[in-house]
Amino acid sequence: MPRARSGETETFWRNRGMDTPSLFLIHRTLAHSGAWSELAELPNRPAAAFDLPGHGQSGEWDSSTGYLDQCLCVAEDFLDGERMDVVGLSFGTVMGLRLAMEQPERGRRLAMI
Repeated sequence: MPRARSGETETFWRNRGMDTPSLFLIHRTLAHSGAWSELAELPNRPAAAFDLPGHGQSGEWDSSTGYLDQCLCVAEDFLDGERMDVVGLSFGTVMGLRLAMEQPERGRRLAMI
């Protein structure tokens, strides 16, 4: 599984499928990117999901900035390319909605669970 600095945070993520991801999955708090494992196995839908700061195998939250702001910086790095469908669960919906409002050109569609 890949790991790199994303949005100034040491970030762990998972890619499903061999093609460029068309589905971007944002998990809820107290979870990690592996929570999407069954959904991410959809045929013909390559997906990407990352561990939020302080979750799973990603680095800690930098308390000198707002948590949502730090998470959004990480998410923006993943959405810097082809437009993707964004799916958010719980706290992930807050991130997805804020991305859609502030930078609508980065996503194609938004599903909030």
